[in-house]
Formats: sequence, structure tokens, C-alpha cells
Amino acid sequence: MDVRPLEADARRRTIVSAGQPVPLAAARAAADALRELLEPACARVEIAGSIRRRKATVGDLELVAIPRLVPEPAGDLWGTLRERDLLAERVATLIAAGELAPREVTITRADGSIEQGRRMGRAYLALVFRELPVDLFIVHPPAEWGVLFALRTGPGDWNVRLVTECRRYLRRVASGQVLTAAGPLACPEEADFFRALGQPWLDPWERRPERVRIDPRLLSETDPAPAPAAPDVDPRS
Repeated sequence: MDVRPLEADARRRTIVSAGQPVPLAAARAAADALRELLEPACARVEIAGSIRRRKATVGDLELVAIPRLVPEPAGDLWGTLRERDLLAERVATLIAAGELAPREVTITRADGSIEQGRRMGRAYLALVFRELPVDLFIVHPPAEWGVLFALRTGPGDWNVRLVTECRRYLRRVASGQVLTAAGPLACPEEADFFRALGQPWLDPWERRPERVRIDPRLLSETDPAPAPAAPDVDPRS
């Protein structure tokens, strides 16, 4: 698996051991099957990583998902509503049925320390499906789909070059958002992420570090609108 931190200056990195490479067609078939299993519990789920980049061989399956959230009564006296995460429930059901399994990953911290453990958190699940490693990345606000889908498509060296270059233009990628001094820029789709960083569009299989090229004209299109000027006040009034 390519290492793709969400931030160029990430303080910690998760390095997931890839499985034995399999042909793209076999990986795509497995990823499609897993996507179909997860889709009813998702507002959106797509295949990312090296499959989307059409690499000839693939070490793991990477998917990005927005969970489907359903309000339900919390059961208190005030009629409070809480959200059921249907994706979390679906994953638990598939694990119980033996169709998915958690997997151990190698985690390398920024200080160089290494540890082994399962990663079954809110934003990232390390799983096994049909004997293939799976990385399931889950989008929760304030993170945005366009940012995470692009970053999890990779490749890693492209990501690092892109998010590093955009800092020169006072744009920063952090917590699944594109940030400016005036606040975050909306990136509901991958194309919005490219425009927010001033990078002309490239298809996933064309993305390489040497293809990073920030276009100031694109940046100007996404500059936050200036705050309206305060109205003049007549001091005699």
C-alpha cells in the first residue's frame, strides 16, 4: 500500500502491510464485490487506490465511504434523537458472518517506534476480504469527500508533492479539508479539490509527482469572497 497521510506534515503515519500482489482484474472483482456488500449502508462508497489508478498488480483493496446515518430515538425522557451508523453495523454483521475479518497492521510512528495492532477506528478500518487486505476509509465531517477520495486514490508521492506545493500559495490540506486564512474551501467532489489547490485535472492513472503544476488562475477562481465592507456611518446621526 502507498503511504498517504492526510496532511503533508502529519505527526503520525500508519503504514499498512500490503498483501501479495494480485492481477488488477482479480483485485477489481473482489473490490466490486465488497463495494456491493457495503453499498446499502453507505451514502456513497467508491474504490480508490491502485485499482482506480489501474496498476497492473494490486497489493490491497482501498475503498472510501460515507456512512448512511439514520436518526432514531435515544430512549430518554426528552425525545432526543441519535444517529445509527448503518455502515458500522454492516461491517460488524459481515465480520460476524465471516465475510470480513479485522487484520493486524504495522504502525510506524513519527518518532520511529513501531507497533502491531488492529485498526478498527471511526475513520479507518483495516480488514481482510477474500484473503485480500482491505483499507476502508470513512468520511466524517468536517472532512470532505473530494479531499479524501483524491488523497486515497494517490499515489503517495503525488499526494506529498501536491499538498506541499499548495502551501506556497497559502493553502493547506488538513483534517480532510483545504484550508485558507479565511477558512475551509468546499470540496464536495474530487474536481473541487483539484481546483482548490490550483492543480489542473489529471485522471488517476496520470498522477505522478512531476505532473504537479499549480495554476494561479485556478486558485483565483476559488479565492474566498472578501467580507462586505461596513456601511459608512454619518457621525452627525
